[in-house]
Amino acid sequence: LWFGFLDYFSQRFDFASEVIQIRRREPISKLDKGWQGRPIAIEDPFELQHNLSSGVHLRTMIYIQRSFIRSRDHFGRIRLPVRPLNDYTIDTFLNNLFSACHVNSGPPLARNCCHRCKQIGHFVENCPLSQQKGHRRRSGTTTNKYVFHGDGC
Repeated sequence: LWFGFLDYFSQRFDFASEVIQIRRREPISKLDKGWQGRPIAIEDPFELQHNLSSGVHLRTMIYIQRSFIRSRDHFGRIRLPVRPLNDYTIDTFLNNLFSACHVNSGPPLARNCCHRCKQIGHFVENCPLSQQKGHRRRSGTTTNKYVFHGDGC
């Protein structure tokens, strides 16, 4: 199951034109959803017009794709032991299994997050912190500027 997941997203899935989603067997195109401007598109299964990966930049997407490929290659080379494992051999097997996993070897995330609250997954214009502090759009104008109320940021 794990290897099939890695194989699908490293070899077969078309990140450039398809949406990752769980509600239909057939693929959904980014064009159909209007999400063609993003490097990756993941449909929220509960709010179908929400792209869960809208905050992912191209550099991070390249890192994700390379991670799928490296993980598929690594886990594809590992063979399960044919004999029962004792405590020592289980530890050795697990060390070999996860030896190539590097959590901190990706791109810096500073530019991939909201500059107001430092959370990943949205940008300043959609920041929940802005909504909590009473930031509102000007009514009756066509600009995208905000009028700040309260203590400001």
